[in-house]
Amino acid sequence: MALSDVFSTMLSAFCLFLALCSSNSHCLDVLNNSSSRATAKPDSMSTESAPTDAGILVYSRGNSVMKLPLDNISSGPEEMVSLIYQIALGMAVDCQERFIYWSDLEGPTINRVRFDGTDRKVVLDRDSVYSGDGLAIDPISRTLFWTDATHGHIACARLNDTEMQAKILIADNLSSPGSIAVHPSKGLIFWADWDSSQSSAPKIEVARMDGSERRTIVSSNLMLPHALTVDLDTDEICWADAGTHNVECASLDGSNRSIVVAADSSISPFRMTVYRGVLYWTDWARDNILSVHKDGAGESTITSLLPSGSPGTLHAVTAVSRECFGFGAFV
Repeated sequence: MALSDVFSTMLSAFCLFLALCSSNSHCLDVLNNSSSRATAKPDSMSTESAPTDAGILVYSRGNSVMKLPLDNISSGPEEMVSLIYQIALGMAVDCQERFIYWSDLEGPTINRVRFDGTDRKVVLDRDSVYSGDGLAIDPISRTLFWTDATHGHIACARLNDTEMQAKILIADNLSSPGSIAVHPSKGLIFWADWDSSQSSAPKIEVARMDGSERRTIVSSNLMLPHALTVDLDTDEICWADAGTHNVECASLDGSNRSIVVAADSSISPFRMTVYRGVLYWTDWARDNILSVHKDGAGESTITSLLPSGSPGTLHAVTAVSRECFGFGAFV
């Protein structure tokens, strides 16, 4: 075969790849390629890369996105971004491009802004987002996932697209999906679903990132599982239930279920994150961010992190490493 023919064949194959990876196809081969995920470099949100990194909580309160360094909680929280007439119901941090994404409760829209408050824009408007409840980012495929409790579906969009295009991923047999979390190296998404009308049972489900291989992994002893997170260090899911007032963890398939906090009626969790074996959640009953060691090590009791009397309702919370902030650039 002539060299020109070889070049022509390679060019055709490359063009085919670009076509398959258009904004409408979501590059399912990249989403589900387990070998490429297994060798991918850990994202800055992972705790694998910096064993002594105390981490930073990023959370929304009222019309602000706040940050709190976990190694200096006594210094108090600091505002990162003023949202101005918006309330961040769901939130995710993109460490690679240094963006914060949030779903606006009032919009409804999904928006982004850089860590320093610049380059703010609406990336998905009300034509694409009915109600963005929970947000999660897969750093490997550069995909944003979100739940829509109003219309009962899970959607996604590629972050690298010039104009982000929403795609409904799962829409069958969902009531009010809220929290959503990803396991990047395994290519999995997890979400919690509950029904305010109680016509269907609450559950925690998992699927591959293209929506395939969906299954229910937790369905018993649940009422209002609002808060859900994935511990990448131990391959566990953890959740908090505002109805049973339990905080629990289990293996990724729902087995080995264990109770971390049992029937504590003083808590009402909304969203949850985990960092180095410690669970953190926004709590509406105590109007604070609460924490507890998931394995009983260290402080075994629930700890409040914020000063009392702060204005605004707490919603989303996520934990990232200091590496995500450029080794302390914004701390």
